[in-house]
Amino acid sequence: MKPKLKKELARLEGLNIIEKVVEPTDCVSNLVIMTKTNGKTRTCIDPKPLNEAIRREHYPLPVIEDVLPKLCDVKVYSKADLKEGFLQCTLERSRLSKQHFRLLGKAQIQTNAIWC
Repeated sequence: MKPKLKKELARLEGLNIIEKVVEPTDCVSNLVIMTKTNGKTRTCIDPKPLNEAIRREHYPLPVIEDVLPKLCDVKVYSKADLKEGFLQCTLERSRLSKQHFRLLGKAQIQTNAIWC
């Protein structure tokens, strides 16, 4: 599993989705590695430490009843619309200190502000 993980992390780093972190951080999540049915590696984080570090904002999130009407004019959906969609959310640079995860108990990695 370790070679597959290194390959996947190198791919994400090459796409500028993640980057290494050397300074101390407020929060570090644990990395969770899953093997997909096709044999590829899926990297996820365990957000429990992140959830504890987040200060909640007081505004309601949209509910499905508000979102569905906005999708009525869409003619075609594709699997590509969903693939790594969470990586396309832009975050403020100041919020990145909460987006770190631990790699093999040593290094810390963070997601890139441009992508997510």
